[in-house]
Amino acid sequence: MPVETCPLCLCSYARLGQHLVTMHSVKNPEERKLLLAMESGRVNARAGLCPVPACGKLSHRLDHHIRTHSEVSEGVQDEALRFCKRRVCLAKLTALRASDPAVPMVSTLDLEQHQLMEEDTSIPQDPEDLEEECDNPGCKKQKELLRTQVGDLKRQVDTLSETLRMVTRRYRILKRRSTSLGSARIGQVAQRLLSSLGPEEEECGPVEEDVKSSPEVPSDMQQPRDLPDTGEEKPDVDGAKPSTSQQPQDVDEDQPHYPDHVAVLNKIVEEYRRHREGPYPGNKLKENVGCQVYRIKKFLAVMSRGKKNLADFRFLNDTARIHSWVSSLRQAKMAVTTIQHYVLNVGCFMRFLSETPPQSCRLSSKALVGLRREMGSLRKSLKRDVAVHQTAVKEGKETYKNGESSCSNILSYTSIPTEPFDKMLLTCPLCPAKIKHLRHHLRSQHQIEDGEERKVLLRLARGRIKLRNTRCPQCGIIYENVERHFKSGHPELTGKMVKLLTKELEKKVAEDQLQTIRDSQQLDPPVLSALDVPVESPLAIPEECLQLGAGQV
Repeated sequence: MPVETCPLCLCSYARLGQHLVTMHSVKNPEERKLLLAMESGRVNARAGLCPVPACGKLSHRLDHHIRTHSEVSEGVQDEALRFCKRRVCLAKLTALRASDPAVPMVSTLDLEQHQLMEEDTSIPQDPEDLEEECDNPGCKKQKELLRTQVGDLKRQVDTLSETLRMVTRRYRILKRRSTSLGSARIGQVAQRLLSSLGPEEEECGPVEEDVKSSPEVPSDMQQPRDLPDTGEEKPDVDGAKPSTSQQPQDVDEDQPHYPDHVAVLNKIVEEYRRHREGPYPGNKLKENVGCQVYRIKKFLAVMSRGKKNLADFRFLNDTARIHSWVSSLRQAKMAVTTIQHYVLNVGCFMRFLSETPPQSCRLSSKALVGLRREMGSLRKSLKRDVAVHQTAVKEGKETYKNGESSCSNILSYTSIPTEPFDKMLLTCPLCPAKIKHLRHHLRSQHQIEDGEERKVLLRLARGRIKLRNTRCPQCGIIYENVERHFKSGHPELTGKMVKLLTKELEKKVAEDQLQTIRDSQQLDPPVLSALDVPVESPLAIPEECLQLGAGQV
């Protein structure tokens, strides 16, 4: 139980409330509450004058304002906060005494307020009380002038502090977005952020040099656009993205981006999102709707490329560009079912737009009907390809179900690289076979009876080896999450190189785990896998990664 000091007798007690009632006969509940708050510090003392010498500023958050006085120590700041809380408690005691309560008050702290402030030299006093009045008119005039200048300087400090807070917040938003966007997109976002500061700030030479020399902002800042001056944080450009299997593997740097600077487009897309989610959306529904909105934004980005006056929605009335958009999806090697999802989602958005068009929409009803008819024809043209694709997948599953469950049969079937059934198989870490039921394969083909050994091999095959506190093979430093370090700390590595390095590290960790199992157990059943035998062998790093990180390993 905490020990508190009595404000009346200055003695320490564990039960201060009981002490005030029994020893000092404090019967008034409001008085007892204020005395307890004076000791515990649980009192609202936010608004008031700052007690720090040479300040005296009126603030509505004294607790935050006093902490900004870096010229004084933390002890002085804590003492100033205690003084403010004591001042509030004494003022409330004075008001309570003036109200003539029915239960008489016992404490006289409020009556001795001025005497206590004079005796305690550690309590800072109001600087205005220490000033001496002068009868000289020149001194009075100079005093008023200095007070005016001090007030103006305080307002400048408030304005600059608010500006610094806003710039810091926007910088954090930009830094958070830089982890998932490309260099060209980061250049555009950074240029828009700098353009929002105004022409006077951009003309300042040292600031431009600092921005250009900073590693967070790339040097190729082009195509500035206006950033809407809103206090709220804007949502991510792409929203909720679908799984990687529904996206093109090679993302072009010149790929069009969604025009998020157009408020009408953002509003209609958010209205469509709320319409699809409904009043009580679940997590799965939110994820599905996020994928739909992502595809719609990709479509709007392609249609609005190079167009002006996007708020009137006339850029959508372009049949040739719609056909080229579908062709680009095919060239990106997307599955035909994924293309069907794109067309279906865009068709639903077109129907929503035609039923509830915004006020700025200048598309005629005839044009809206034509767009819906065009999306319907695209959907019909994909039916045959979708049926062929579904039949191929179904035949592949039936072939596996009815065929012989041997390693050679499955390996010969999956030798065709275009078969989608290949994604359902796992590569055995002990042999080059691709197996669906890897656990049974390890027991039947490799006679691995130890359960812990099988778990390690299964995690290695599925890519679920935890890489925690692992040394980076590029820079030699131990990181808690080395996969995240590959993406943020080594931008020169491509996605393929990162996957190769991750697989090699997972294999190394699996070897260490197998070696630990071999040393700790009594080898009954024995550990049959030999992945952990060459322990002294160095980590195998791909040659292309070694060429990039030459001299760093």
